[in-house]
Amino acid sequence: METIEQKQSQHRRLLPAATLALVGTIALLAGEQTSETIAESERPVGITVSAATWARPEHEVSRNFNRGPLPPTRFPSPVSANKHIATAVPAIKASRLPKPQTANRGFWYGNAAAKRRLNAEGLQNAQSLYNLGLARGLSKAAIGCMQNIGSFESSFRVTAKNKSSGAYGIPQVLGSMKAAGTDWKTNATTQELYMMAYVGEVKLPGINAHYSSACSAWGSWLIHRSY
Repeated sequence: METIEQKQSQHRRLLPAATLALVGTIALLAGEQTSETIAESERPVGITVSAATWARPEHEVSRNFNRGPLPPTRFPSPVSANKHIATAVPAIKASRLPKPQTANRGFWYGNAAAKRRLNAEGLQNAQSLYNLGLARGLSKAAIGCMQNIGSFESSFRVTAKNKSSGAYGIPQVLGSMKAAGTDWKTNATTQELYMMAYVGEVKLPGINAHYSSACSAWGSWLIHRSY
């Protein structure tokens, strides 16, 4: 049977080994807790690493992580990003745009009341006067005054004839217009050429100018209802 002294001696021999084992266990637990509480800011972005891995030596850790650079972040290309903007705003059709207003009056430079007196034939002859006037260098104001006279005198009819006076044609001339052309009875251009010489806008042999300009003749017509 062991005595009390023998048991105490045995306990004293076992105490250092148990103490060392306890200290080792505490150190191991402390190491695991320290590795688990590593700050998140110290870990590489985008990579999940266990706490035990950070507790390993540096050369082992680098061997586990060294897998090349991270893949680049994918952003939409400028073309695909702007595609939605381009389709969101429809293009304005040219037909919907307001048309510019122009001052072009066509061939007519007389007043509106004179134009209302003309039928299809009269409008055609009034345009003929416009073309002839431009070819002879007349101003548009002079052409307009002559259009007024021709409209109120004969409605620009080539064969118009005054039953009481016998005046004939577009300019309602008493007598022959042969000085402007032999076809003066049927040709509107010949009659209009005679009219230009009569009011003083052009010079033709055998025709005396009765006015200084076409607008002077029109002013006389407004007073006397004839020229």
